[in-house]
Amino acid sequence: MCKELTQKSELMMEVVAQRGRADQVTVENFIQNFKWDDTMYKQHKSLAVLGSQIMNQLKNADDRLKKSNDELAQITTKVANLTKKVSTNFMMTDLGDLVYRENIPKTLFVNTYGSEIMTSVLVVVPGKKVEQFKQTYSSFLTKFNEADFENWQKRTRGMIL
Repeated sequence: MCKELTQKSELMMEVVAQRGRADQVTVENFIQNFKWDDTMYKQHKSLAVLGSQIMNQLKNADDRLKKSNDELAQITTKVANLTKKVSTNFMMTDLGDLVYRENIPKTLFVNTYGSEIMTSVLVVVPGKKVEQFKQTYSSFLTKFNEADFENWQKRTRGMIL
């Protein structure tokens, strides 16, 4: 015997027994214990009839598999769509709606007090990046002000004088 046939096979297959009961067996076990199912496939019928019967069963099994795959794909799509609806993506959300929905008090915004020099900026930071943002946001402001220092001087001089 060749080497491949003497090795144990781990490949499993489903075997439909009498009365439609399905069993999982190894390929090796199936080949060693094969018995013709005379109740499903009568030996007195021609090969053409038996072949047609087997092909019909194969087609039915294939149709059931396709239907199950289609149902799975539909469910997966529905779950993905629901997940998108539930999760908030602030890149696509009007932050004004968020402020009103969460009832954030107006006193937290500088604009409320009629300041002409200052303005409120609403910053949305992903939860995993909050600590990094807290450590670096002041340096962002400093870098911005250094780059815009001349314009800042012109604006403030006009307001002071």
